[in-house]
Amino acid sequence: MSGLVHLVEDDPDAAALLAELLGLDGLDCSVQATLAGLQAQPDAPSPTAVVSDFHLADGHTGAEVLLLARQRWPGARLVLVSGLDGDAVRAELERWLPGLSTQVTVLPKPLDYEQLIAVLG
Repeated sequence: MSGLVHLVEDDPDAAALLAELLGLDGLDCSVQATLAGLQAQPDAPSPTAVVSDFHLADGHTGAEVLLLARQRWPGARLVLVSGLDGDAVRAELERWLPGLSTQVTVLPKPLDYEQLIAVLG
């Protein structure tokens, strides 16, 4: 597998582990802890996928991250990881990405890495 994943995860241990695993599977990984971190890189290369946690420590949500991703990189796969009920997550996605929420893969926590790789593959 090859490609670039922009990962937005505010837990540094989880981000480091996931970036390492993705690297072992042949994917380059850019890690940001916040929406602002991703916004601060307007010239970031186009990724294969953007993977974001739903709740971020800066008060923003992964839905906002994916809105930015859709605007910058329309061809990227969008993945949201959340421990919340799927209906609540879908409602938040529909609020930020009206009509596009069905283009987002929502994966539950705890994250099943094999499921993520299947989505990215």
